[in-house]
Amino acid sequence: MLSKDDLKEIGNLLKPIKKTLDSHTKVLDSHTKTLGSHSKTLESQMKKLEEIEHKLATNTASTMGIEKKIGSALELRKDVYDLRQQVKDHEERINNLGRI
Repeated sequence: MLSKDDLKEIGNLLKPIKKTLDSHTKVLDSHTKTLGSHSKTLESQMKKLEEIEHKLATNTASTMGIEKKIGSALELRKDVYDLRQQVKDHEERINNLGRI
């Protein structure tokens, strides 16, 4: 069996270990709070990123609609050019018939 002096010496040896454990516990608590804060920040940033992705998708769809309209306008422009060319060709034929 251990004597009172032995128990006292063991208690004295355990005191620095307890202080170290308490210190590490405080550090871990601090890191846990920091991680919680970072987690909230990441959640907020993910939400913002999702909003940006949605806006980008909307803008992309809008851009595609504009591109289609531009394509249609270019086709109409070509059709107008072709019709003008046909009118010139007909005018030239009429002028040639008038000379005959």
